[in-house]
Amino acid sequence: MLIATIPVRDLIGWGRSAYEVTDMGEVDEFLAAVLPRRRQADLALLNGDSGPRKTLWSHKDPVTVLGAAKTVSGWSEVENLFDWLASNFSNGDLYELDVTAASVIGDLGYVVGAEHSRASVGGEAPAQIALRVTLIFRREDGEWKEVHRLDHSIEIILGRHSASSIPVEGAESGFRKPRCQTLGARANPET
Repeated sequence: MLIATIPVRDLIGWGRSAYEVTDMGEVDEFLAAVLPRRRQADLALLNGDSGPRKTLWSHKDPVTVLGAAKTVSGWSEVENLFDWLASNFSNGDLYELDVTAASVIGDLGYVVGAEHSRASVGGEAPAQIALRVTLIFRREDGEWKEVHRLDHSIEIILGRHSASSIPVEGAESGFRKPRCQTLGARANPET
């Protein structure tokens, strides 16, 4: 097994300075398998279609989402969450996942990073959304399936913020000010 020490920033850019020791071949194969599907699934979700996201996920429990809007566990609740999220999003034209770290251990793999997306929420004008995410995948019948998602807002001060609403369970109107900051520009010191 080849073990390599590489600067994470050389793999994924954007202000990274940590070093990671890993089997690069296995991690590269994992990322090549999950990242393009994840991008497709999230762009579809941001345009009101939950189908690709549901296909990306395992339908076998345990599966969990600890999300910025809702926390759920079990496939039926996760599936309902994805349908609910899709019903609130439209006009999605951006999804990027800046990977901070990733690894594979047996039939489990994880990705930690920052998601940057842009979409309309609840019919409002499109706004940028930035979330820190931890994604855990399980290999099932030779295919990587997502089994856990943890996301929360990235609080970045850029001098001006625009705020839209994001749906939150239990709010009287179904919407409240977002936990995620909408960004006027992408904070990327290298570009």
